[in-house]
Amino acid sequence: MKIILLQLCASIILEASLLSVVQSAQEAPQQQKPEANRQQTQNQTDRSTQSVDRLNAGERSRIAKETDEKDRLKAYLKIADERLNNARQSTKVGDYAKAAGEIQAYTQAITEAADAIRGSQNKKKRESLHKMMEMRLFRHIPYLEGLEREFPFNQAEPIATALSRARSLRIDSLNAVFGDANILKKPEELKKDQEMKKQEESKSNDKTRVPPDRNN
Repeated sequence: MKIILLQLCASIILEASLLSVVQSAQEAPQQQKPEANRQQTQNQTDRSTQSVDRLNAGERSRIAKETDEKDRLKAYLKIADERLNNARQSTKVGDYAKAAGEIQAYTQAITEAADAIRGSQNKKKRESLHKMMEMRLFRHIPYLEGLEREFPFNQAEPIATALSRARSLRIDSLNAVFGDANILKKPEELKKDQEMKKQEESKSNDKTRVPPDRNN
């Protein structure tokens, strides 16, 4: 009788152990899956936030070989001119996807050009570079405005971005030429000022508004 009881107890213990192992095996993938999903999402986010270099190897080589700040800026602006011209040619034949790619490369070129100017340690030379930048962007802006009118509305975002960047960088250069006085404001700054002014006027009107006579 004792032997039978011992065998029964051993069987129960063995079944409990097997059940515990099975449950652990089933729970493990469920615990690991959220972590795996989080890691996958993080990897996708990292890839999406990585900047895409729109300039090709030849253009990078042309920029890298220029050691003088003025010559390097000229290289950037020459590339910007070429990319704008390419965008115009692609737009003429209705290849808006290719034109958009050219415009994105243009935007990168002028952005890096502005960064290079800001990195100059020579104030006098920096002002000269800003003048060069401003004059070139002055010519680019009407060109971009023309392209924007020709682009389909649902594909015009790269043009709008490039136009906004060109206008903003031109204002930066003009202000730098004027002695960093911020005399000129960017469109987004003007819009913000207008919104703040409207809010202040609204608050002022609320204060001066005569409350209704409740006795009537």
